[in-house]
Amino acid sequence: MSTTNNPFLARIAVFDGTNWSSFSKDVQVFFQLEGIWDIVSGAKKKPSDTDEGEKWTRNNERAYSMIYFLISADYRSIIADVSTGVEAWRLLKDEYQKDSSALRLALRNELYSIRHDPKHPVGVYTEAVRSVARQLKAIGHAVKDDDLADLILLRLHPSFSSIRSALSNTTPFPKLDALISAIKAHEMQEKLSDSVAQSVKKEEDEEEEDPLNRAMAAITGRGGWRGVKGEFDWGNSKEKEGVCHRCGRSGHVARRCVADMPDEVKAKYLASSKHDAAAAYDSDLVIGADSDDEDNVAFHADDLFILSDADDSDADAPIVSRSISSLSIHSQLEGVHVDKKKKARRGHRGRGGN
Repeated sequence: MSTTNNPFLARIAVFDGTNWSSFSKDVQVFFQLEGIWDIVSGAKKKPSDTDEGEKWTRNNERAYSMIYFLISADYRSIIADVSTGVEAWRLLKDEYQKDSSALRLALRNELYSIRHDPKHPVGVYTEAVRSVARQLKAIGHAVKDDDLADLILLRLHPSFSSIRSALSNTTPFPKLDALISAIKAHEMQEKLSDSVAQSVKKEEDEEEEDPLNRAMAAITGRGGWRGVKGEFDWGNSKEKEGVCHRCGRSGHVARRCVADMPDEVKAKYLASSKHDAAAAYDSDLVIGADSDDEDNVAFHADDLFILSDADDSDADAPIVSRSISSLSIHSQLEGVHVDKKKKARRGHRGRGGN
């Protein structure tokens, strides 16, 4: 014999006087699982056989108990004077499934007030429309499927305007089920596109935040990091304003430039620097030692990058720019030793007569 331990019983929303359509359907399906719906609906009369008759009576009483506790205490009075499922269900149907002008108007007003909220799945919206339509049908005022389809399209959120326009212009006009399926498919596609776009943006942001990736982008010239714009113009040959005079791109200054200059460009600037500044490269002589300004003397080869004339300084005073990494410079200065800054200062003082 069936018992009331069926877990689906707890899933039925308690009847509160306003949800008869969904409540009645849930109770029907549950009683079908229990094998007693035919008794509650009145389709199966009490058998004449004694044993079968007793079984029918027990199931009828069990159905009443379950119906009783599935109704809010404020609405139980309507079935308080009966004791069987058949009687209780008949009384409830007569009260809440009867046709009345007040109920019909209330349901129609609810139907036309439903709006699509894009914060929730579109299926929630379409099911709300169909639920009210089922309630109207239960009291004898069914809404045609074409009218429901029009209503669903008209109440869609503006963000769904593309699918609304496409469906409205479809010939022949799609059936209600097909129309709802198309709207759900559109929503899924849009969410997938947004998800892919967010994933790509996240990956790009992570790459931009990675110092190694920023350096590699600068080395190869394929892209850059946030805030850095423009194509490479080594040495700012076009003499643009507001760009790095080292790599020619905007958004940073030379002392913060991490771009690695190509070897051939380095060689060109080193050759030009040797000629323009008459800088000698040997084991004792340092670059820029002729300057009276100690701040303009050359640094160690690990810090040396290019030798150029500063735009805002004496043309005869070469300025040494430094980069974060110039390991490849040794390939350009093989066998050349550049002394440290203190040696430059010592040489400078010696020429001064000390």
